[in-house]
Amino acid sequence: ETKPSNLRDIPWITLKEHKMEPESMRKVQRDKLAQSLVQLVFGNAGDGKTHYIKSQLKQCPSSCTISVNEAFTPLGAIKKLRHLPFDKPDSAIFFNFTLLPPGGKNFPLHNLNENISSEDKHTAEHTLYRRLIEVIGWFFFDLLILGYVEDRDTGLSFRLPGGLDWVIYVEVPSRDLTMTPEEMLEQFCGDIPTLGLLGSPHKIPNEIPFLIDEEVQLVCKYLKAHKEKRIDRLYKVDQLVMFSSDPIITEEECLKLLDEFMPRHIRTRKITQR
Repeated sequence: ETKPSNLRDIPWITLKEHKMEPESMRKVQRDKLAQSLVQLVFGNAGDGKTHYIKSQLKQCPSSCTISVNEAFTPLGAIKKLRHLPFDKPDSAIFFNFTLLPPGGKNFPLHNLNENISSEDKHTAEHTLYRRLIEVIGWFFFDLLILGYVEDRDTGLSFRLPGGLDWVIYVEVPSRDLTMTPEEMLEQFCGDIPTLGLLGSPHKIPNEIPFLIDEEVQLVCKYLKAHKEKRIDRLYKVDQLVMFSSDPIITEEECLKLLDEFMPRHIRTRKITQR
């Protein structure tokens, strides 16, 4: 059912028998496992992390995408992973992290009494967040170190096949616009040490120019229709708004529309994310 544990190759398990410094030992393991296995894609918000990963997935014979948010469960992830074929090399797994520390809009507290004090709510937020991060952390430890992950309640499991050169892409969430990409990566790896140990960072630069592809073109058609107030009215069956069939917009006009409607923190960089 399982392949041999990767722990057998980790040199610092027998630290007293080696003369290497801990950081050198980590580098040995990282070079062996991470470069061809786990890629941590990071950068500023809007720099095109998702777009880059999706462009890589298109080159793979098979892939699956797993959202890591406040609703994440090992069982849900295992069910998606089991759809991947075990006999195909070069498959890919995309872990799309949108989970942010407490205080963000994507970490709602559905089960808390609205009348509790803000201090108690703050404490509860951090407690729930840390519990979820612990679950996610153990999931990646089991998947990447042991090569085998199992749901405790149902017994459903997944084994990461060896020798097939599967690639795992992890999108590092943009946590705080005041932080640098490197600071966000460091904080992320601090929350999930297994990814920090085995992951190979891949930074998306913010100097890449705008990419106007078919999907961005469609967005620009919508923005133009919105600007011309052609879609700002009640829906009626006999008055469909088919802005998608509008003539192709020039790249220059697309850039102007994007610059006009894009949030300021993204406007200064580019739009490549889908």
